Amino acid sequence: MQNCNLSIFANYFIDTDERFIRLKDSCQSMNEISTAYYLINVRGRYAKRVSKYLKKNIINISVFMVESEIGWLYDSEKLAKLIKTPYVFLWIEDQICMAPKSINSVVNEMQLHDIDILTYTFWCNGSFKNRYSNV
Repeated sequence: MQNCNLSIFANYFIDTDERFIRLKDSCQSMNEISTAYYLINVRGRYAKRVSKYLKKNIINISVFMVESEIGWLYDSEKLAKLIKTPYVFLWIEDQICMAPKSINSVVNEMQLHDIDILTYTFWCNGSFKNRYSNV
């Protein structure tokens, strides 16, 4: 494992062919990001197929199939405790990473300037900036 300050975390619910196809496209779009590891939880009818696909296509990945009755947020919180890197990229399974080569330099710059969070999607032209006003 290369020394890296970034891990990728996800908790997916994949239950249709369409969602699985979108996940595959998203996975391919992230192949140039350098990560310490991937920590992925897979739920839904396609969980076994998704797990097999991810393990075949991603090096240094831990795949779980945890689906408690308490819910995905509870499960995510428990699994997130396994993350050992200072930065975590939250992978959304149906989004395409348009600039994977830029991710690591952005994370390195965040670390250099002691920045805690970067919202990378659903920015809504800055309207979400207010959620960080108390930070």
